[in-house]
Amino acid sequence: MRVNSPIENRRTGTALTSCVRTATGAEGMVLLHTGTGRLFKLNPSGAAIWEGLAAECGPREIAARLAAQHHGESRALEAEVTAFAVRLRSLGLLASDRGL
Repeated sequence: MRVNSPIENRRTGTALTSCVRTATGAEGMVLLHTGTGRLFKLNPSGAAIWEGLAAECGPREIAARLAAQHHGESRALEAEVTAFAVRLRSLGLLASDRGL
């Protein structure tokens, strides 16, 4: 299990919140919001987006990686990555999404 840092990503303006704990498995990832006790299950694509955000990647870079893995259209995936990150923010899982 990995603890995420609330430190802001200088490149993208996103910040992972300190109240999220993660566990990764073959079928994706589980996020625990320690403040609310809510669990969130991410499929492998959602886990890849979370890991990309944690690795300080922006939506374009994350989308390009997903497109390469799944033979998809990078531009369309970029919009989906951005929307997913905004949703993570609304759930309190990202401290900031101002760079998205």
